[in-house]
Amino acid sequence: MASGGIVVPSYGYLTDVAQLAKKRTGALLVMDEVTTGFGRTGKMFAFEHAGIEPDIIAVSKGLTSGYLPLGAVIASDALYDGFLGSNQSGRAFSNAYTYGGHPVSCAVALATLDVMEEEAILDNVGAVGGHLYRKLCDLKDSTSSIGDIRGMGLLYGIELVDRNGVPVPGETGKAVSAAALADGLIVRALGSMSHVLVLVPPLILDIQGADRIVAKLGAAIDRVMTSRN
Repeated sequence: MASGGIVVPSYGYLTDVAQLAKKRTGALLVMDEVTTGFGRTGKMFAFEHAGIEPDIIAVSKGLTSGYLPLGAVIASDALYDGFLGSNQSGRAFSNAYTYGGHPVSCAVALATLDVMEEEAILDNVGAVGGHLYRKLCDLKDSTSSIGDIRGMGLLYGIELVDRNGVPVPGETGKAVSAAALADGLIVRALGSMSHVLVLVPPLILDIQGADRIVAKLGAAIDRVMTSRN
């Protein structure tokens, strides 16, 4: 979803993939929630929006709120139980790596999960994320330089286009990113898809902060696009 330009798959598509994997092929359903997990889309995990249940979930980043590095693989009970046994049984899952289970990172992860619950972070993402999306759509309606706004929760991609609706060259997106940064706003131009600006604000963002983001983003786009037209 993220590195591909913030493309949100339809819930129907995800449901069909899940049914195909589980009912027709017996394949394991694996979800990559490294970017979208832990509240980024308004639910704890993005797959919850589609009402599906993966067998394996890959997570990181938001698990510790970015304070320390930590990744994890979450498996279903059925998959986990398949590895229960002694070393002699040949069933035990004995994989490990150097910093696996680092106690400080794990403590930060537990603290992060406590804060998310105690401060109702998911509720905030839903409320402020909806407001941010509406403001971004208003910005799109006010300029011909934005072709699409896509995302959910507090994760959005803003596609920059020229007067003919064609995606702008990558250097233009990078120029907008630099102009926004000069005004205190971090918005990322996506590597090989640098015409798409990625907006990933903190999950504690409030309404006033969302308004400032859109205002600064609009000003940066206007400055760069006006100078290049």
